[in-house]
Amino acid sequence: MSVNLKISKYTQVIPTKNGQFFIFNSRYGNLVRINGKSFAQLSNFVKTGNVSHIDAKLLDDFTKRGFILSQNINEDRLYLENSHKLAEGLKDGKSWNFLRLTITEDCNLKCNYCYFIKQTRKTKKYMPFDIAQTALSKFYNNIEKHNILNPIIWFFGGEPFLNIGLLKRATSKIKEYNTKLKKNPEIAFITNGTIYPTKLIQNMKQLNTAINISLDGAEPFYNSNRIYSNGVNSFYSIDRNIKRFVKDNFKIRINCVVTRNNIDGIIDLIDYCHDKGINFINIDSVSLGSNLQADTDKLIDILLEAMERATKRNIMLTGFWRDIAEQMETPTSVKFCQGAGNEIDVQPNGKIKLCSAFKNTVGHISQLEEFYSHPEVIKISKRSVGNLGPCDGCVIEGMCKGGCVAEVYNENKTLNTKPSECEFFQKMTMAYINKYYYPEYA
Repeated sequence: MSVNLKISKYTQVIPTKNGQFFIFNSRYGNLVRINGKSFAQLSNFVKTGNVSHIDAKLLDDFTKRGFILSQNINEDRLYLENSHKLAEGLKDGKSWNFLRLTITEDCNLKCNYCYFIKQTRKTKKYMPFDIAQTALSKFYNNIEKHNILNPIIWFFGGEPFLNIGLLKRATSKIKEYNTKLKKNPEIAFITNGTIYPTKLIQNMKQLNTAINISLDGAEPFYNSNRIYSNGVNSFYSIDRNIKRFVKDNFKIRINCVVTRNNIDGIIDLIDYCHDKGINFINIDSVSLGSNLQADTDKLIDILLEAMERATKRNIMLTGFWRDIAEQMETPTSVKFCQGAGNEIDVQPNGKIKLCSAFKNTVGHISQLEEFYSHPEVIKISKRSVGNLGPCDGCVIEGMCKGGCVAEVYNENKTLNTKPSECEFFQKMTMAYINKYYYPEYA
């Protein structure tokens, strides 16, 4: 039996603070906490290749979790084959379930970390309705053709409520498609919250609407990052409009970017949202390398404290850092995000990006078929666990999945490099599981 089994080269064992050990596979998780006796049995197998000293129940569980496997299994080949399947899924739109319409480059705020302003500071283009109509037509045709589950449409910017004329016509068209095709995609408006779209509210109420509001804290921390373009504080406008959106019974999600300016206000933000009746907050850090970056150790402490406060307040707290940590048990995907084949971001002029954070465009919505076969799209779609170059063998490879593909590509002009958040994600994940992960073998 011993000659037929081997330890997976991706099996990781990390000691805990109390003398126990975490064991998991760096590619597909299956995290569990083990005691010293179980660790000794595993260590003996690693040294001798003999499984006779491993408890039968433990061996069975370790095998099911992928810590120990057959000598005949080529682990790397399995993931490379999966990478090619992902690229194959691009063909004809089989994996396209997320349409982002960047309906304006204009914005009434001047946020000090905004990547979008840096890309569009010389232009303030508005999307004409014919571009939106073309994108919506192709998207609905695609979800009907491939029976796409849980489709999503985002109205993005800039500040999308500045293009209210297009939104009125586009939401009316969406209602038509929903009725005709019996579909009900989530329609999300990604807004800074400074504008209450009175003329659009009735259309919004007739759709599966979500309002994603960018809010980096309550007063005074909010205004440290987000002010009107004329320098005036914007918090009170947002506070007033949040009350209106809550009264309208819309699903509200808060997006918060943590910087050194507002890090001390994150806990207050959770209390603020609780008081407003909001039960969903997404928190992520400003891109590492930014001069607004918060201290890593302090950020980890604050996020862990925020988890406790959010739990007490019955608020769902999310973020890439938490997604990575919780996938230590069971990764939900082999890709970091939607922007590697599942999403199409249509710009005001009809040109396409893989997501809003990418600098490069890869086609035009009127020639969607060319997008599916674009060399850059295919290359990026293959960036998945097992095909991450320098991330191969990282302790959280299967959970982090190489980080934000747009950030890696924009900064380095290549996919063959690690994300700038690498050290933070590793430290955050270890801190998270040490604090929150309790299951252990008897």
